[in-house]
Amino acid sequence: MDSQSVSEISALGRDENSTDVALTMSFAAEGDPGSQAMIGYLYLVGQGVEQDDLEAERWLWRAAMQGSADAAANLGWMHENGRGVERDDGEAAKWYRQAAELGAAEAQTNLGWMYEGGRGVSQNDAEAVKWFRCAATQCDAHAQNALGFMYENGRGVPQDFVEAEKWYRLAAEQGLADAQNNLGTMYEDGRGVDQDSFEAIDWFRRAAEQGDALAENNLAVMHAAGRGTPQDFNEAAKWYRRAAERGQASAQYSLGLMCRHGCGVTQDDVDAAHWYRRAAEQGYCQAQTALGLMHWHGRGVAQDHAEAVLWFQSAAAQGDPHAQNILGLMYGVGKGVKRDYVVAYMWATISRLQGEEDGLGWRRLLAGRMTLTQLSEAKRLAQIEWARKQLHSASAMHGDQIPA
Repeated sequence: MDSQSVSEISALGRDENSTDVALTMSFAAEGDPGSQAMIGYLYLVGQGVEQDDLEAERWLWRAAMQGSADAAANLGWMHENGRGVERDDGEAAKWYRQAAELGAAEAQTNLGWMYEGGRGVSQNDAEAVKWFRCAATQCDAHAQNALGFMYENGRGVPQDFVEAEKWYRLAAEQGLADAQNNLGTMYEDGRGVDQDSFEAIDWFRRAAEQGDALAENNLAVMHAAGRGTPQDFNEAAKWYRRAAERGQASAQYSLGLMCRHGCGVTQDDVDAAHWYRRAAEQGYCQAQTALGLMHWHGRGVAQDHAEAVLWFQSAAAQGDPHAQNILGLMYGVGKGVKRDYVVAYMWATISRLQGEEDGLGWRRLLAGRMTLTQLSEAKRLAQIEWARKQLHSASAMHGDQIPA
């Protein structure tokens, strides 16, 4: 979760035409904290004066020292973002706290995010919830959405989908795209509300039309699957493309699939490889496997077995059983990598443990070519890798989006 922008955390963003800057400056020079806070804000955003972070910080500090909540909140934002000062989460949290204790809702939200992420303060979900609730009861949409997230995931409060849905709805009805997307997932999954794909797609669309990449991806999923709307691959491709162009990895992978198979778009292996690569470079393991296959077969890219193996290795390390199975084959035949029966058997075993079918009896073939020592070592390595994967899965946090 990110802090709200300075324009959102200040009540001072009035139209410059309604502000007599010279008069405000004179009041500020005489020590009026409200005027000092206003001048600091104007310098920060370059409204009515030439933008100047150093001047902004000087005036905001003077106002904050006299108890201005708006000035303290904006000073927190400057320290968090390294504007006019060294980036310092501890200083940011200090100023957010000063503003939060004076009742500034936006600062309360930002302080909650600092506690939620353990930035500038010790990580503390209960403290995060406390500050989110303070701001949420003042109708701050970002805080309402954050509080919904905490209830949905049982962070700092007992997990409660009904409470999560309540707070998401309050924020969504204020037009916050993140909350609209989150409310859509609650309807699609039937958590806190009766399952309703029609309601889900309505909320996804509201968020998507504001440019929310997760919602664009989720809306594409609904169109592709025909959930809450007639199945329409052209419409799905349109929304996948919008999300993909914003950098959403799941959408990039899905758009790659559509390009690869000519579904909703013209079939184009070059485009498919392009979108697989965009997602793969973000660590999306299914895209890494798909890109590996493109390199393996020379589809949309030059055939390059060594490059293919690199992508299979990345996906296998993340636990993709298909990549693990392929990687086992590659090591077994020595294609794109030096032949190594021990490593081949290790990956084939891990893949099988995750349910990947061994239709060719590959593990039995490998075992027949290995010594007892090699087989024992392969099993030992497989146990270590499997244990590592289980530990990683147990500690992983899952996002709210609908998977493609």
